[in-house]
Amino acid sequence: MSHRPLWRRSKPTAMKQTPKDEPIEEDEPIDDDELEDDDDEEGEEEGEEEGEEGEEGDDSEEGEEEVEEEEGEDEDEDEEDEDDAENPAAADDAAAAPADSSSAPAPRTFEALGLDLRLLKAVRKLGLERPTAVQAKCIPLMMQGKDVLARAPTGSGKTFAYAIPLLQKVIARQDGLVGAAEASTGVGAVVLVPTRELCQQVHGVMRQLLGHAGAGGVRLAPLANAADAAALQPQSLPDVLIATPSQLLQLLRRGVGGKAGKGGKSGKSDGGGGGGLPLRESLQTLVIDEADLLLSYGYGEDIAAIGQALPSSVQTMLVSATITPDLEGVTSLLLHNPVTVDVAEEAAGAGGKLRQFYLRTSHADKFLVMYALFKLNRIPGRSLIFVNSVDRGFRLKLFLEQFGVSSGVLNCELPLATRWHAIQAFNRGLFDILIATDDPKLMQGRASAEFGADDDAAAAAAGAGGKKRKRAKREGPSAADAEFGVSRGVDFCDVTAVVNLDLPPSLEVYTHRIGRTARGGKGGTAISMVSPDEAADEALLAQLHAQYEAGALQQFHVDMTKLGAFRYRVEDALRAVTRVAVKAARLKEVKLELLHSKKLEEHFAANPEDMHVLKHDTALNTVRKQAHLANVPSYLKPDSQGSTANVAAVAGSSRGRLGRAGAQAGKEGKERKRAKGRDPLRSFGKKRKGGKANPDNRSSRRGKK
Repeated sequence: MSHRPLWRRSKPTAMKQTPKDEPIEEDEPIDDDELEDDDDEEGEEEGEEEGEEGEEGDDSEEGEEEVEEEEGEDEDEDEEDEDDAENPAAADDAAAAPADSSSAPAPRTFEALGLDLRLLKAVRKLGLERPTAVQAKCIPLMMQGKDVLARAPTGSGKTFAYAIPLLQKVIARQDGLVGAAEASTGVGAVVLVPTRELCQQVHGVMRQLLGHAGAGGVRLAPLANAADAAALQPQSLPDVLIATPSQLLQLLRRGVGGKAGKGGKSGKSDGGGGGGLPLRESLQTLVIDEADLLLSYGYGEDIAAIGQALPSSVQTMLVSATITPDLEGVTSLLLHNPVTVDVAEEAAGAGGKLRQFYLRTSHADKFLVMYALFKLNRIPGRSLIFVNSVDRGFRLKLFLEQFGVSSGVLNCELPLATRWHAIQAFNRGLFDILIATDDPKLMQGRASAEFGADDDAAAAAAGAGGKKRKRAKREGPSAADAEFGVSRGVDFCDVTAVVNLDLPPSLEVYTHRIGRTARGGKGGTAISMVSPDEAADEALLAQLHAQYEAGALQQFHVDMTKLGAFRYRVEDALRAVTRVAVKAARLKEVKLELLHSKKLEEHFAANPEDMHVLKHDTALNTVRKQAHLANVPSYLKPDSQGSTANVAAVAGSSRGRLGRAGAQAGKEGKERKRAKGRDPLRSFGKKRKGGKANPDNRSSRRGKK
C-alpha cells in the first residue's frame, strides 16, 4: 500500500494552525508498523490492568477484529484506486456521474469545511454566514486535490467557491505545509477570466480575503492589460495571477521583463521556460472561470496553447454557467478524472425572486417611459439600463441630465481604468443609474438604430445610407475592446431593476442581462421594452414566452394617457440632445481620460504645452441646459398618479438621499441667514435701507431733532 504525504492524509482540522504556531513533531512521517506496535502495546497494558474478565476480553478482541476489518477495507479501497488508474475509461465514467459528486452531505457551515483559521476569520468579517450550494460542494473537493467541473448560475457565489480553497493552498505552501519537494517560489495559481472587468473584480475579492486574513505575504497580480504585464518582475513573481487568456498567452511568449520566450507562437517548446513565464516549475492550481463565455469569445485556441505550457500535475477547476459540447475539448485537455458538480437547480431555488416584465412601446415613447420611471421615481434604488450602441447610451445619459437625473456610462470604447471606476462608483452609490452597452462580440450582427423613430427629423436628414454605414463601421467590434464585458460575471451590488431599453439579439444575452439583479437571495425586477415595428424584438419575445413558464413574463403597466402631460417636456429635451451633442460627449470622455492617463504622464512632463492645450481647450458644450426641466410642476403630479407600476427597491436610493440632503442644506442656509441678521456683530457697519452705513450703530434721533 503506497504511503501518501502526511499533509494529504491528515484531517482538515490539521490545516488550522496560524503562523505563530510552533511546528510539532507529529507532522513528521510515521511508519504504519510503529503505529500498529503502539496499538498492540496499549492493548496488552489494558489487558493487564483489567484482569482476566472474560466478557471484557471478548469485547476487546471484537474491537481489534473490527479495526483489522476497517484496515482491510482501506487496503481494498487503495487497490480499487490502483485499478482505476490502470483503467482510466472506467474512472472517467465514475467521476462524471453526478450521483458521485452529491453522494456525501454538503457541510452547512464554513467551520465544517476545515479552513485555515485565518481564512475563517476573513469569511466572518466579510459577512458570509454559511456556504452556498456551490461553495459547500466545491471547496472540500478542491482541498482534497481533485479536479472539479462545476456548473452554477450567475450570482451563486462561484468566485468564493474557488478563491477560498485556492488561497488556502497558497497560504499552506508559504507556511511550509506542502512539503520540501514542491516549489515554494513562483506563480502557484492562475485564474483565467473572459473580461478585464472580471479580472479586476476577482482580484478585489481575493485582496479582501487576504486583507481580513492578515496574510499580506501572499502576492496577487491582475493581468488585464499590457501595463500590468510590464509591471511584473522576474525576481518577485506573484503567488496568484488573474488574467485573460490573451494576456497570459502573450506573457508566456514574451516572458517577464519583455523578453521573448523560446516557445514560438504556440508557447509550448519549453513549457514557459527560457525567457517565458516559468509556470511548469511552480504552478499548482488552475481555475477557468466562465468557461463557456471564454469559448464564445473565441479563446479556445489560446486556452489550448496555455494548457500545453502547464505541468501535467496541475489541479484544475472549470466553472461554467452551462455545460455545452464545446467544453469537451477543454475538459479533456486540462481536467483529469474530474468530479462534476451541478448546483443549477439548488442555486435557482436559493436565489432571490426575479420578476420579469415586458412593455410594447414605440421608439418615440421609450424615452417618455424612461422619464416616468426615473424622474417620477417609479424605480427607486440602483438600476442598470442596457442599450445596443454607444451613441444610444450617451443619448440617454444626456437626456436624463436635462431633468437633473445623474447617471454613468459603461461601454467598450472607454479605457479599463475608467470602466472599473464607473463600476465601483455605481456599487458605492455615487449614482443610481448605470447605462451599459453589451459586449461587442455578443452584439455582432445586430443592426443598431441609435436614434430610430424617436428622431424622425434627424433620420430624414441623414438621408442616404452612407452615413449609416460609416456610423456602423465606427461602432463595430473592430473599434471596441475585445475583452470588455458587463452583462455577465461582473458583480453589481443591490441592483433593483434591469431595464432593457433595447432588446438583446439573443435569448442567451437576455439571460445574462437580467442575471445582474436578484442576486444573493434578494429580489429584483427586469423590464424589457419591445418595439412592435421591429421583427427581431417580436421574435425574441416569442422565444421568451416559450422559454419561461406561463405567468413568469408579465406585461408592465403604463398608462400613456396620464403621461401625455409630460410629452412636451420629453420632446423638448430630445431636441436638445443632437448628434453633435452626443459626439461632443464622447470626445469629452476621451479628453478626460487623456488628462488622467498614467501612460501619458511622462509625455506631459516632457511636453507641458500639450497639457496646457488640453486643459485650456474650448469647452465642449454638450447640451443646452434648460433649468425648467429639472423640476416637476406641482400641478402635473396628481395627473401622474398610477401612470406606471411601482418597483420595490432592493437598497437605498442616492436620489432620495441627495434630495433630502439638499433640502436640509437649504433649510440650514436659511437659518444661518436669519441668525446673521440677528447678530449685532455681523450686522455691524451694514448699510441701512435708504441711507449710508452706520459704523457706530447709533440711532438716527439726532437727524429727527
